[in-house]
Amino acid sequence: PTPQEISEIKRSNYTSGDQMLLGLACNIQYGANPELQRILHKTFVDVMLAESQKEGENLNRLTNRAVYLLCWMRRYLPKLFINWKSPEIGCFIYLGGCRNENEALFMSFLGRLPLDVLILCPDLNIKCCLEDKLLYEVNYLESLAITEYPEESSQVKIGTAAYHAERELDTLMYQDSGIYRNQQYVKANVINLQTMYEEIKLLWDQELKYRPNFSTVNGVVNIPVIFSKISGVKDGSVS
Repeated sequence: PTPQEISEIKRSNYTSGDQMLLGLACNIQYGANPELQRILHKTFVDVMLAESQKEGENLNRLTNRAVYLLCWMRRYLPKLFINWKSPEIGCFIYLGGCRNENEALFMSFLGRLPLDVLILCPDLNIKCCLEDKLLYEVNYLESLAITEYPEESSQVKIGTAAYHAERELDTLMYQDSGIYRNQQYVKANVINLQTMYEEIKLLWDQELKYRPNFSTVNGVVNIPVIFSKISGVKDGSVS
């Protein structure tokens, strides 16, 4: 939610979870449809009571999550329930999965309203943190990286079998195997090598990854470099 959305939620200081829920529930106003207001009010209280029973949930954290929930209610529900009459059913489609507990709480709330809620997680590398006893999950093996809902087929990019095989090979080859891809890491530390004169010629043309003390630690590359000053002519060989 934006700071403006948060500031529009009426709230005060609370001493208990029940007092907080009753106070914040007053923000749910749908005077034109008393039945919808009753459903929203009851669902909000039920979801937040279940949330308050989780181990380690404190009042301030619970209040913040309830405010987030109310902000998203105000943002989306007017569109989902425009001219709503029972037993009509709206539809909420969410692409990408829940990234944090606040989003997961909002999805659990929507799932208990007269709504169909569909959560699409096509990229298996991005995990959805939603867990709910009412949730029906379907899992497949194929994965697809997509950033926005595909309204046209041209927006979808599907990798070939060779492409996915190359990505798997990259993962096997370039993770803690001593083999590195060019520009694989973005952060680096420079290490100045203290060398003998004879070593300069040996190390000068050598790739960085073969020089002494080259390493990768926590995604940072330690790069050994030569910084030497040679004064005079070795062995007097002026020619």
